[in-house]
Amino acid sequence: MKRWVLLLLWAFYGVAPARTAQTLTLAVEDDWFPYAAERNGQPEGFVVDVVREAYRAVGVDVTLKSMPYARCMRVVRYGHMAGCFNSLKDASTVRFYLFHNTPLFVADIGIYRQTGAPLRRPLTVNSLEGKRVGLTNGYTYGDAVERSVAFRKEYALSDLQNLRKLAAGRLDYVLMYSRVMDHLVGSHVLEFRGRFQRVGTAIENPLYVTFSPRHPQGEWAMEQLDAGLAVLHRSGRYHQLEQRWAFGKASPGGWHGQRP
Repeated sequence: MKRWVLLLLWAFYGVAPARTAQTLTLAVEDDWFPYAAERNGQPEGFVVDVVREAYRAVGVDVTLKSMPYARCMRVVRYGHMAGCFNSLKDASTVRFYLFHNTPLFVADIGIYRQTGAPLRRPLTVNSLEGKRVGLTNGYTYGDAVERSVAFRKEYALSDLQNLRKLAAGRLDYVLMYSRVMDHLVGSHVLEFRGRFQRVGTAIENPLYVTFSPRHPQGEWAMEQLDAGLAVLHRSGRYHQLEQRWAFGKASPGGWHGQRP
């Protein structure tokens, strides 16, 4: 009866019934600032803002739940949640997840070592043969790294742990996203300043929200995100978010002699 009353009001007086917002819950990793991390009990970061605003642009009310990245991917893989971010699209993920068309952002994974003499040329993944290389548990690093058996992969629970192992000489190299490296060194100046040197690039690749083919909202949530990202790019809002987070320009430094 209430529904018919609202429709009659709309028909005779131009009063439209209130639109009910669609709702969605996504998982987000909790320790990857400035992209996404839990700070003061809430998800925060550049990509957190992008995802929230993309869904808002298409009328979806999204709730984000922070958790460790490995758990984030696991709950989505088994259909307990609709999506998780941020992820690479490679052979280790395409078998289990759905991917939207427009990436959230593009980032590079640098190759870092203790500060030493400048190199004559940048290193690549193929240059790491026989070396101890620090990776973070649950993260993906692209097919060249995931498939390689030429170097010794040593896993830590966080990027910060890997930097401490590198500083202590327990690793030869660490693979880490350059923006994350900048943040960690800047947050631990007394511990890390001048200790590390970027000597190459492992990969530069787009990152995404991974969606669950098992969750009832998985495919729909993927389509809504693509629609929302299109709105952000057309309107210029995406560029504004880049500027707010100082992502409008490349991370400072390069492979040769960089000392964060």
